[in-house]
Amino acid sequence: MSNLVIDLDARLRAMADPDEAATAAKYYDSKGPFLGIRPDMLQLAATEISEEWTSNGVWDGGSEAVTALWGYHTHEHRLLAVYLLARSPKPFTTAIWDQGIRWLDETDNWEIVDAIAVGLLGEMVVADRKRIDELKLWLNSDNFWRQRAAVMAMLPLNTGGRIHTAETFDMCRPLMLATEPHVRTAVAWVIREAGAVAPEATAEFLMPYKFKVVNSLLREAARKLPRHLERSIVGG
Repeated sequence: MSNLVIDLDARLRAMADPDEAATAAKYYDSKGPFLGIRPDMLQLAATEISEEWTSNGVWDGGSEAVTALWGYHTHEHRLLAVYLLARSPKPFTTAIWDQGIRWLDETDNWEIVDAIAVGLLGEMVVADRKRIDELKLWLNSDNFWRQRAAVMAMLPLNTGGRIHTAETFDMCRPLMLATEPHVRTAVAWVIREAGAVAPEATAEFLMPYKFKVVNSLLREAARKLPRHLERSIVGG
């Protein structure tokens, strides 16, 4: 085991909080195990570590350490592995795409799924929208986490000054009537963020579903629309 891996493990265990771990186990409804570290603290740690590795020129070994970190199996080790890989100064490659998918299929909670989908797969979709075709194949998957990931990977398409609502709505459309809560919340989230940058197009997309989808999805999806458009979607 490399010194980098040992250092990462030690950092995480020094941040552990048993009370937070018990709360997280209930919140995520996941097998865990959990160390009890808040996500914002993990994000900060990932940024600090990435900056250290960049300034010290150790990212070559760091990439291997990140992969090893995933193998520890705790929620926080795995989430930090995703956060670090997303911050790698190296260009994203097909190998990283494949690694993200492998990790996704070993995950049983939405936070890690979303970190992979948005931070890895989604950023690669921004760079190459042809990858959307592969994600569309997941919409019929028996693994609802893949369905959620396919939708969440659209999130970066409508942030940072980007507007790609057509691709976003094409991904969401087949899942608008999904019954799995983890899928429904992802669909609502991604449409809501599209509504923040393209309200008219989002309202036009949502209108045909006004009396077809569950109210909670519709309300959340319309939440960032201007008030008059929101009322037209969720009103009587």
